[in-house]
Amino acid sequence: MQNLKPMRFDYRIVFIITALLFTLSISLTVLNYIESMDSTRKQLKNSSLPLTVDNIYTKIQKQIIEPNLIASVMSNDTFMKDWLAHEENDVGQITQYLGTIQNKYNMFTAFLVSEKSHNYYTANGFLEKIDINNEHNDWYFSFRDKAEQSEVNIDYNKHMGEALIMFINHKIYDDNNNMLGATGIGLKTSYINEMLKFFRERFNFNVYFINASGQVFIAEQEVNNLTHLNQHEELSRLIPDITKPDKQLFEYTMNGEAYLLTKNMSQN
Repeated sequence: MQNLKPMRFDYRIVFIITALLFTLSISLTVLNYIESMDSTRKQLKNSSLPLTVDNIYTKIQKQIIEPNLIASVMSNDTFMKDWLAHEENDVGQITQYLGTIQNKYNMFTAFLVSEKSHNYYTANGFLEKIDINNEHNDWYFSFRDKAEQSEVNIDYNKHMGEALIMFINHKIYDDNNNMLGATGIGLKTSYINEMLKFFRERFNFNVYFINASGQVFIAEQEVNNLTHLNQHEELSRLIPDITKPDKQLFEYTMNGEAYLLTKNMSQN
Protein backbone atom coordinates (compact mmCIF):
# COMPACT_ATOMS: atom_id res chain seq x y z
CA MET A 1 0.00 0.00 0.00
CA GLN A 2 1.42 3.37 -1.11
CA ASN A 3 1.68 6.13 1.46
CA LEU A 4 0.02 9.42 0.42
CA LYS A 5 1.96 12.60 1.11
CA PRO A 6 -0.01 15.39 2.77
CA MET A 7 -0.86 18.37 0.49
CA ARG A 8 1.40 21.30 1.00
CA PHE A 9 -0.51 24.51 1.72
CA ASP A 10 1.00 27.29 -0.38
CA TYR A 11 0.73 30.52 1.63
CA ARG A 12 1.99 32.52 -1.33
CA ILE A 13 -1.26 31.90 -3.18
CA VAL A 14 -3.25 33.06 -0.18
CA PHE A 15 -1.10 36.17 0.07
CA ILE A 16 -1.51 36.97 -3.62
CA ILE A 17 -5.28 36.46 -3.50
CA THR A 18 -5.54 38.58 -0.33
CA ALA A 19 -3.42 41.30 -1.92
CA LEU A 20 -5.58 41.28 -5.04
CA LEU A 21 -8.78 41.47 -3.02
CA PHE A 22 -7.35 44.27 -0.90
CA THR A 23 -6.23 46.18 -4.02
CA LEU A 24 -9.61 45.64 -5.63
CA SER A 25 -11.38 46.87 -2.49
CA ILE A 26 -9.19 49.97 -2.30
CA SER A 27 -9.68 50.65 -6.01
CA LEU A 28 -13.45 50.35 -5.72
CA THR A 29 -13.44 52.62 -2.67
CA VAL A 30 -11.37 55.24 -4.50
CA LEU A 31 -13.58 55.00 -7.59
CA ASN A 32 -16.72 55.32 -5.47
CA TYR A 33 -15.20 58.32 -3.69
CA ILE A 34 -14.28 59.99 -6.98
CA GLU A 35 -17.73 59.26 -8.40
CA SER A 36 -19.38 60.56 -5.23
CA MET A 37 -17.27 63.73 -5.27
CA ASP A 38 -18.04 64.26 -8.95
CA SER A 39 -21.74 63.74 -8.30
CA THR A 40 -21.66 66.13 -5.34
CA ARG A 41 -19.79 68.70 -7.41
CA LYS A 42 -22.31 68.44 -10.25
CA GLN A 43 -25.19 68.74 -7.80
CA LEU A 44 -23.53 71.79 -6.25
CA LYS A 45 -22.98 73.44 -9.63
CA ASN A 46 -26.28 72.54 -11.23
CA SER A 47 -28.73 72.56 -8.32
CA SER A 48 -27.60 73.75 -4.89
CA LEU A 49 -25.49 76.68 -6.06
CA PRO A 50 -28.11 78.21 -8.39
CA LEU A 51 -30.81 77.85 -5.72
CA THR A 52 -28.58 79.50 -3.12
CA VAL A 53 -27.70 82.31 -5.52
CA ASP A 54 -31.38 82.86 -6.30
CA ASN A 55 -32.09 83.05 -2.57
CA ILE A 56 -29.29 85.57 -2.05
CA TYR A 57 -30.33 87.61 -5.08
CA THR A 58 -33.92 87.75 -3.83
CA LYS A 59 -32.69 89.17 -0.53
CA ILE A 60 -30.46 91.67 -2.36
CA GLN A 61 -33.40 92.73 -4.49
CA LYS A 62 -35.35 93.60 -1.35
CA GLN A 63 -32.48 95.23 0.51
CA ILE A 64 -30.74 97.19 -2.28
CA ILE A 65 -32.52 96.93 -5.62
CA GLU A 66 -35.85 97.88 -4.08
CA PRO A 67 -34.41 101.18 -2.73
CA ASN A 68 -33.03 101.82 -6.22
CA LEU A 69 -36.52 101.39 -7.67
CA ILE A 70 -37.91 103.74 -5.02
CA ALA A 71 -35.33 106.37 -5.98
CA SER A 72 -36.21 105.88 -9.65
CA VAL A 73 -39.92 106.41 -8.92
CA MET A 74 -39.09 109.57 -6.95
CA SER A 75 -37.13 110.99 -9.88
CA ASN A 76 -40.14 110.54 -12.17
CA ASP A 77 -42.76 111.80 -9.70
CA THR A 78 -44.75 114.65 -11.26
CA PHE A 79 -45.20 116.28 -7.84
CA MET A 80 -41.44 116.56 -7.38
CA LYS A 81 -40.95 117.92 -10.90
CA ASP A 82 -43.71 120.51 -10.47
CA TRP A 83 -42.39 121.51 -7.06
CA LEU A 84 -38.89 122.09 -8.41
CA ALA A 85 -40.23 124.05 -11.37
CA HIS A 86 -42.79 126.25 -9.59
CA GLU A 87 -43.03 125.89 -5.82
CA GLU A 88 -39.56 125.53 -4.37
CA ASN A 89 -40.28 128.27 -1.86
CA ASP A 90 -42.72 125.97 -0.02
CA VAL A 91 -40.20 123.81 1.84
CA GLY A 92 -42.93 122.19 3.93
CA GLN A 93 -44.33 120.35 0.92
CA ILE A 94 -41.07 118.65 -0.06
CA THR A 95 -40.19 117.96 3.59
CA GLN A 96 -43.47 116.10 4.03
CA TYR A 97 -42.95 114.21 0.77
CA LEU A 98 -39.40 113.07 1.65
CA GLY A 99 -40.48 112.19 5.17
CA THR A 100 -43.27 110.00 3.82
CA ILE A 101 -40.85 108.13 1.54
CA GLN A 102 -38.27 107.71 4.31
CA ASN A 103 -40.74 106.38 6.86
CA LYS A 104 -42.84 104.28 4.50
CA TYR A 105 -39.85 102.31 3.20
CA ASN A 106 -37.73 102.49 6.36
CA MET A 107 -34.79 104.24 4.68
CA PHE A 108 -32.02 106.06 6.52
CA THR A 109 -32.66 109.19 4.47
CA ALA A 110 -34.52 110.46 1.42
CA PHE A 111 -33.14 113.58 -0.23
CA LEU A 112 -33.51 116.10 -3.03
CA VAL A 113 -31.04 118.59 -4.52
CA SER A 114 -32.33 121.41 -6.70
CA GLU A 115 -30.26 122.37 -9.74
CA LYS A 116 -31.81 125.84 -9.81
CA SER A 117 -31.18 126.86 -6.20
CA HIS A 118 -28.54 124.26 -5.21
CA ASN A 119 -30.56 123.66 -2.05
CA TYR A 120 -30.23 120.23 -0.43
CA TYR A 121 -33.45 118.96 1.21
CA THR A 122 -34.16 115.95 3.43
CA ALA A 123 -37.10 114.78 5.53
CA ASN A 124 -35.92 117.31 8.13
CA GLY A 125 -36.23 120.18 5.70
CA PHE A 126 -33.49 122.37 4.22
CA LEU A 127 -30.09 120.82 4.95
CA GLU A 128 -27.51 122.97 3.17
CA LYS A 129 -26.75 124.93 0.01
CA ILE A 130 -24.28 122.94 -2.04
CA ASP A 131 -21.25 124.74 -3.47
CA ILE A 132 -19.03 123.68 -6.35
CA ASN A 133 -16.03 124.83 -4.29
CA ASN A 134 -16.96 122.57 -1.38
CA GLU A 135 -15.27 119.17 -1.78
CA HIS A 136 -18.04 117.51 0.20
CA ASN A 137 -20.45 118.53 -2.55
CA ASP A 138 -18.33 117.15 -5.38
CA TRP A 139 -20.63 114.14 -5.68
CA TYR A 140 -23.47 116.27 -7.05
CA PHE A 141 -21.52 118.23 -9.65
CA SER A 142 -19.68 115.10 -10.75
CA PHE A 143 -22.97 113.22 -11.06
CA ARG A 144 -24.59 116.13 -12.91
CA ASP A 145 -21.88 116.09 -15.56
CA LYS A 146 -22.07 112.34 -16.19
CA ALA A 147 -24.16 110.80 -18.96
CA GLU A 148 -25.62 108.21 -16.59
CA GLN A 149 -29.04 108.96 -15.14
CA SER A 150 -28.35 107.11 -11.89
CA GLU A 151 -25.44 105.99 -9.74
CA VAL A 152 -24.53 104.38 -6.45
CA ASN A 153 -22.22 106.53 -4.37
CA ILE A 154 -20.68 105.62 -1.01
CA ASP A 155 -19.89 108.77 0.91
CA TYR A 156 -20.75 110.61 4.12
CA ASN A 157 -22.52 113.86 4.88
CA LYS A 158 -21.37 115.81 7.91
CA HIS A 159 -24.97 116.84 8.59
CA MET A 160 -26.02 113.17 8.87
CA GLY A 161 -23.32 111.88 11.20
CA GLU A 162 -19.90 110.35 10.67
CA ALA A 163 -20.98 106.94 9.31
CA LEU A 164 -20.54 106.10 5.64
CA ILE A 165 -23.78 106.10 3.67
CA MET A 166 -24.64 104.37 0.42
CA PHE A 167 -26.52 106.94 -1.64
CA ILE A 168 -28.62 105.84 -4.61
CA ASN A 169 -28.82 108.94 -6.81
CA HIS A 170 -31.22 109.56 -9.71
CA LYS A 171 -31.44 112.63 -11.95
CA ILE A 172 -34.70 114.52 -12.40
CA TYR A 173 -35.60 115.90 -15.84
CA ASP A 174 -38.41 118.14 -17.07
CA ASP A 175 -40.40 117.50 -20.24
CA ASN A 176 -37.70 119.20 -22.31
CA ASN A 177 -34.99 116.92 -20.90
CA ASN A 178 -33.48 119.69 -18.78
CA MET A 179 -32.02 118.48 -15.48
CA LEU A 180 -34.00 119.82 -12.53
CA GLY A 181 -31.92 118.21 -9.82
CA ALA A 182 -31.13 114.90 -8.17
CA THR A 183 -33.04 112.78 -5.70
CA GLY A 184 -32.58 109.44 -4.05
CA ILE A 185 -32.26 107.20 -1.03
CA GLY A 186 -29.51 106.80 1.54
CA LEU A 187 -28.69 103.53 3.34
CA LYS A 188 -26.17 103.17 6.14
CA THR A 189 -23.26 100.97 5.06
CA SER A 190 -23.55 99.11 8.37
CA TYR A 191 -26.98 98.00 7.16
CA ILE A 192 -25.44 96.63 3.94
CA ASN A 193 -22.56 95.07 5.86
CA GLU A 194 -24.92 93.11 8.11
CA MET A 195 -26.62 91.70 5.05
CA LEU A 196 -23.30 90.55 3.55
CA LYS A 197 -22.28 89.06 6.89
CA PHE A 198 -25.55 87.11 6.96
CA PHE A 199 -24.82 85.69 3.50
CA ARG A 200 -21.35 84.54 4.59
CA GLU A 201 -22.50 82.94 7.83
CA ARG A 202 -25.78 81.47 6.56
CA PHE A 203 -24.76 80.31 3.07
CA ASN A 204 -20.94 80.27 3.31
CA PHE A 205 -20.81 82.73 0.41
CA ASN A 206 -18.73 85.87 -0.02
CA VAL A 207 -20.83 88.40 -1.93
CA TYR A 208 -19.27 91.30 -3.84
CA PHE A 209 -20.77 94.09 -5.89
CA ILE A 210 -18.56 94.91 -8.87
CA ASN A 211 -18.85 97.23 -11.86
CA ALA A 212 -18.08 96.52 -15.52
CA SER A 213 -14.36 97.16 -15.07
CA GLY A 214 -14.05 94.63 -12.25
CA GLN A 215 -13.86 97.16 -9.41
CA VAL A 216 -15.39 95.99 -6.12
CA PHE A 217 -17.47 98.87 -4.76
CA ILE A 218 -19.32 96.98 -2.01
CA ALA A 219 -17.96 94.09 0.08
CA GLU A 220 -18.15 92.93 3.68
CA GLN A 221 -15.94 95.19 5.77
CA GLU A 222 -13.07 93.84 7.89
CA VAL A 223 -13.44 90.39 6.28
CA ASN A 224 -12.69 90.82 2.58
CA ASN A 225 -9.87 93.04 1.31
CA LEU A 226 -10.61 92.52 -2.38
CA THR A 227 -10.98 95.90 -4.07
CA HIS A 228 -10.56 94.84 -7.71
CA LEU A 229 -10.69 91.52 -9.52
CA ASN A 230 -7.29 92.22 -11.09
CA GLN A 231 -5.71 91.72 -7.66
CA HIS A 232 -5.75 87.99 -8.46
CA GLU A 233 -4.32 86.63 -11.69
CA GLU A 234 -7.06 84.11 -12.44
CA LEU A 235 -9.89 86.49 -11.56
CA SER A 236 -8.26 89.17 -13.70
CA ARG A 237 -8.41 86.87 -16.72
CA LEU A 238 -12.12 86.26 -16.05
CA ILE A 239 -13.14 89.95 -16.01
CA PRO A 240 -14.20 90.08 -19.71
CA ASP A 241 -16.37 86.98 -19.26
CA ILE A 242 -17.74 87.94 -15.85
CA THR A 243 -19.12 91.20 -17.25
CA LYS A 244 -20.87 89.43 -20.12
CA PRO A 245 -24.58 88.68 -19.63
CA ASP A 246 -24.47 85.05 -20.75
CA LYS A 247 -22.13 82.83 -18.73
CA GLN A 248 -23.15 82.55 -15.08
CA LEU A 249 -20.72 80.08 -13.49
CA PHE A 250 -16.93 80.10 -13.35
CA GLU A 251 -14.28 77.87 -11.78
CA TYR A 252 -10.85 79.07 -10.68
CA THR A 253 -8.11 78.21 -8.22
CA MET A 254 -6.48 80.44 -5.64
CA ASN A 255 -3.70 79.51 -3.23
CA GLY A 256 -4.07 75.88 -4.29
CA GLU A 257 -7.81 75.73 -3.55
CA ALA A 258 -10.65 75.40 -6.06
CA TYR A 259 -13.44 77.98 -6.06
CA LEU A 260 -16.76 78.41 -7.80
CA LEU A 261 -17.87 81.89 -8.80
CA THR A 262 -21.37 82.72 -9.92
CA LYS A 263 -22.87 86.05 -10.89
CA ASN A 264 -26.16 87.80 -11.21
CA MET A 265 -26.35 90.96 -13.25
CA SER A 266 -28.80 93.80 -12.80
CA GLN A 267 -29.46 96.98 -14.65
CA ASN A 268 -30.20 100.36 -13.11
